[in-house]
Amino acid sequence: MSVQIIKNADAIYNDPQKYHRLTEPFVGPGVGDGTLGIYGWDRNGTNALNAYPGPAVDGSMSNKGVRSHTGVNDYTRWDLFANDVGVIGTGLRFRVRINATTLTNVYWHFGILGTTSTDARPGTAQKFFGFRVDTAVDGKVYGVVKSGAGAESTVDLGLAATAWRTYELRLGSSSMSFYVDGTLTGSAPLTHLMTVSGNYPSTSMWIQTLGGGAFREVRITYLDLIAPTGY
Repeated sequence: MSVQIIKNADAIYNDPQKYHRLTEPFVGPGVGDGTLGIYGWDRNGTNALNAYPGPAVDGSMSNKGVRSHTGVNDYTRWDLFANDVGVIGTGLRFRVRINATTLTNVYWHFGILGTTSTDARPGTAQKFFGFRVDTAVDGKVYGVVKSGAGAESTVDLGLAATAWRTYELRLGSSSMSFYVDGTLTGSAPLTHLMTVSGNYPSTSMWIQTLGGGAFREVRITYLDLIAPTGY
């Protein structure tokens, strides 16, 4: 009698020698610089705000609201490390579960940023891939692959909504695929995929007020990054 062993397809991603994996559930009481979540994110920006601790609700467990202040172009950015991603290659995955509670006069992104100092809005020179909303353009969430000003590919992921949504990207050998709540929505070519050389890619959360008068907020319940080490 033989025994068949079925391997977990995702088990390889838990090998720390081959993959850098960061799973952040944003648990705990910390909401400020160096205290947000289990990794102690760095907070910066213009009139940068602490995260807002919200109660667990249907669709979320821990629940932190990343917020920007009320002034026009006030922003808060949260960076994990200056360069926590060393290889951008096939097998990289990034996933966030968020609730876009503010739908007007707001810019936000979640993803991998080439450097930590600027946003990844259309027309900027920033290198980025991930998820973006810019209501100065429209109210949609886009999957973005961006290597500079005028050099980006996007996938329409639908209107931002005040409901919990899980956004995921997977980097393949010839395209980056984008998912919403587990459903493949579209793919972008890798023409504008950033390279690591000369850059310091970091995991980034950014929210910016485009019209004054009120805080802007996106709630997040978890973030999951899997990146190959090159080993």
